[in-house]
Amino acid sequence: MSTRLPLAVATLYAELRELVAQDSGAPSPAFNRKIVAGRAYWYQQRWAGARRIQTYLGAETPEMLARIEAAKQGAPARRADLERRREICRALRHAMPAAVDRITGRVLQSLAEAGVFSAGAVVVGSVAFAIYPALLGRRFSAAIARTGDLDIAAVEIASGDPVAFADAVKSVDPRFFAVPPAPGRRIETSLKLRGGDFRVDLLTPAVRSGAAPRLLPNLGFGAQAVPFLDYLLDGAIEAVAAVDAGVPILVPDPSRFAFHKLIVAADRPTSAATKRRKDAAQAEELIEALSEEQPAELRAAARALASRGGTYLKRLRVGERLVAAATQGILREHGV
Repeated sequence: MSTRLPLAVATLYAELRELVAQDSGAPSPAFNRKIVAGRAYWYQQRWAGARRIQTYLGAETPEMLARIEAAKQGAPARRADLERRREICRALRHAMPAAVDRITGRVLQSLAEAGVFSAGAVVVGSVAFAIYPALLGRRFSAAIARTGDLDIAAVEIASGDPVAFADAVKSVDPRFFAVPPAPGRRIETSLKLRGGDFRVDLLTPAVRSGAAPRLLPNLGFGAQAVPFLDYLLDGAIEAVAAVDAGVPILVPDPSRFAFHKLIVAADRPTSAATKRRKDAAQAEELIEALSEEQPAELRAAARALASRGGTYLKRLRVGERLVAAATQGILREHGV
């Protein structure tokens, strides 16, 4: 079962989260001035993977010039913060080698730079589980955190500019391609790395049983409709993946993640026995850790699940039988 991380490691992650939260600008501000019809306009440019993106700032005014100058003056201090963040990330990867792997980290970074997480998308699945040790200050079993997939979950957002989800993934490696939809379906929901096993899946809560994949206009890509996902996405929290200088992402509340894993395990067919055991093992480790580190949050997540009633509770009761007696005892102690 899980053990506590050394205090020095937990403190490093807390510092990284604080530095990332304070960040509000480009690493090295690059500004372009363009003359159109005799009038000056300013743009700021940044790189998202292999793509250069220019953001329109506005027409040249004294106030605009002052803001640009302030950004340039603050660049050295921010570069120092970025170097400190990279140093912390290297230390964290050394202390927790089972965390996010290289290709997953690069995709997360590209998605973050494209604004996918700012648009409310949430990292779920085993990659989210790999983030929890640093968040909770615990060391989990490496074997149950490994995965060849990155699952991103999102709901449709009516407002805001659309984000190019697929382009952000493809910018990491041109070998990424959209997986053709299953027979009888018309919408693509996954991107796969050609010649490898790694894939990125986009998910969304199912509005009804057996719901078909649907396009999410805010991300410009299709998403597989998954039951019980609405409970998991409620109350997502901010986290940082220890990649490069730290990548800000969203992950589910770990207590909800644990209960959702039990529901998912119960819902898997007998042909998916290996995945069912992995779901149950992740739930066990989380529940044990949360009972010590965040018991109030564990009880709150249990109340939120109970309020949904019906199928949610039925599947949870089935899932509970897949974990050890000690874990079942913890659940009873916390009113589950």
